[in-house]
Amino acid sequence: EKDGELIAGVIYHPCLNELFWAVKGKGAFLWDAKGKKRIHASSTKLIEDSMLGTGFYYFTGMELNQEVERFGRMSQKARAVRRPGAAALDLAYVACGRFDGFWERGLSAWDVAAGFVLISEAGGRVSDYTGGPATVHGAEVLASNGVIHDAISQILLS
Repeated sequence: EKDGELIAGVIYHPCLNELFWAVKGKGAFLWDAKGKKRIHASSTKLIEDSMLGTGFYYFTGMELNQEVERFGRMSQKARAVRRPGAAALDLAYVACGRFDGFWERGLSAWDVAAGFVLISEAGGRVSDYTGGPATVHGAEVLASNGVIHDAISQILLS
């Protein structure tokens, strides 16, 4: 971050030896066993064809019930929803097109900052659940390929 603006991000997946990185205005990339390649968000156009990721913060009681309800609504609309457990990697997966979208509440700056840069540089979109600006200190994150962003937002808010 420089002067309040996210300008670069790096996410490493040690189990798969994959390194995702982006620099504002320079694109998003993945380095793996095959070498370096530029990455792009998916082109999936319909929510029913989408693969989504999410996570549940350590909620209990009513907050957990709300998260489970959101998960259920999204699972009924999307092709599939996965909950791998590492928000930073989930955001990297949106950036490279493995996921078409991702949502989660209760994340910290270190969970999302690099992913925000990756997704932006890969042609995706990041917001809060209403479609408003997302910040690294915000309560919630919605990230997508951009095409299905509004559809995900509507389901999350229903």
